[in-house]
Amino acid sequence: MSDFEQKALNLLKEISCKLDALKTTFPTDGGETIVVTHPPRSTNVNWGKTIITTTPTLIRPSNPQRLSVSIVNSGAATVYLADDSIVTTNTGTEPGYELLANGEFNTETFVGDIYGVVAAGSVTITYWEEVE
Repeated sequence: MSDFEQKALNLLKEISCKLDALKTTFPTDGGETIVVTHPPRSTNVNWGKTIITTTPTLIRPSNPQRLSVSIVNSGAATVYLADDSIVTTNTGTEPGYELLANGEFNTETFVGDIYGVVAAGSVTITYWEEVE
């Protein structure tokens, strides 16, 4: 067996052991159903409030350790979210994702910058970011 084949076999064994540790078996009428569960992944959190104005504001910087982030719009106006500082409202050239008044945005996959902007005035948002 070549060195490459041995390394590949060892990696497959390691992955198999980790999957075995995560799976839970539930009996069903047709046999067993295996469900792979996720262990708790985070014990660290960044949270706070940010005031969003008519100038694009950084809500959360890029973080490759981010597991999830939730953003709540506590204000009366729509906040427009995007991944860069050229975000605009719905009337601009780079309209962002509309986070309506009292709305909530959640993601468990995006790790880049998150910016927000409003059409007029200012809005306070609250964020909760879970990290490794």
